[in-house]
Amino acid sequence: MHPNAYHHCTLLLNANKTQLGDSLVREEATYIGKATASKKSAIKNLCDVSSTVNIAQLLSAIGYEFLRTSATEVEDGGNIQILKQRGFQLINPTEKWFPGIDVLGHEFSSWEWIVGKTPTFSVEKELALKTDGDKQLIMKLSVGVEKVRSAPSS
Repeated sequence: MHPNAYHHCTLLLNANKTQLGDSLVREEATYIGKATASKKSAIKNLCDVSSTVNIAQLLSAIGYEFLRTSATEVEDGGNIQILKQRGFQLINPTEKWFPGIDVLGHEFSSWEWIVGKTPTFSVEKELALKTDGDKQLIMKLSVGVEKVRSAPSS
């Protein structure tokens, strides 16, 4: 684990699990790099667990979990903390409300952030090649990425 690792969680309510699974298929190959290896996890919809769950309920449940927790401590404050929060508040993510947010938006959508920070890695894969006769050739293909940079503009 790296101290700057980014984690995510995806909640599925009623997704097409077949299409999602097909889009996440990873080809058999050897991936070499310093990144933490991904772990395959089961694809499950919340509606598989409870057929009555809907988006509004999901958003409300997640919101109330945030309301139960103070901004400075990671502990469950329960209903007392919910009362202190005064319910859900409108957040207007604009430069006027949050000075500097536009700079962050530009940075996190920049080429340098999205592609330029790609770490060094390589992928190795064996390919079976057909020949004119009964023989089959096995070729080991290696592709390495050492540094990603933008091409000079013309």
